[in-house]
Amino acid sequence: NYLGQEGDQTPVQAGCSLCPAYDISQAFSRLAEYYPAVDRFLLYSLKKHFLSDNKNILSTKSQAALENCSQAKTTHQFLTSNFPFAGCDSVEDYFAAHNPMEWIDRIVRPIMLVNSEDDMVCLPTNIQEDTVTSLGGALLLRTKKGSHIAFNEGIVGAGSYLSRITMDFLDAARLSENVEIFKN
Repeated sequence: NYLGQEGDQTPVQAGCSLCPAYDISQAFSRLAEYYPAVDRFLLYSLKKHFLSDNKNILSTKSQAALENCSQAKTTHQFLTSNFPFAGCDSVEDYFAAHNPMEWIDRIVRPIMLVNSEDDMVCLPTNIQEDTVTSLGGALLLRTKKGSHIAFNEGIVGAGSYLSRITMDFLDAARLSENVEIFKN
C-alpha cells in the first residue's frame, strides 16, 4: 500500500511484493475450500500469535472484534472481523484503506511482483495479470514452483531464489535511476 499511497512523494526508488494476495477482500475467501488444512493452520496461527499474544491490548480496542476473531472458522472470517483493530469503522473502510488493489494504480516506481502457481496461500486465481500489465514499470514474475515464499534453489535447496531475484531487481532499479540522474 505504501508505494501507492505515497505516489511520487515516496523516497523509495523501487519495490517488490513477494507472493502478494492482490485483492485482500477476496483473496482468502476460497482458501478453506481449496486448501482446508492450510486455512486451519493460518487461522490457528493468527489466533495464537495475534489474538492470544495481544489479548489485553486488543480487548481495550474492541471486545466484540476480539470475540468475532476468536470465533472465526476461516481465515477470511478472521480478516473481515479484525477491522476495528486497524482503526476502521467497518470492513468496507478497512478494505478501502488497506487493500493493495485500491492503491496499485497510483504506484509510480518500478515494482516486481513474484507469484507461484503452487502457492497455497496466495492462490494463482488471485493473480491479476491485467492490472500488472496496465502499470508502467511493473514486472510480474510467475513461476511454476516456489510455494508461498519458499523459492529455494540449488542441489539441496540451500539458496534463496526469491532473495536473489529481489536484490537483482532492486539493484537494476537503482542503477537505472542513477542513469536517469546522469542524463538530466
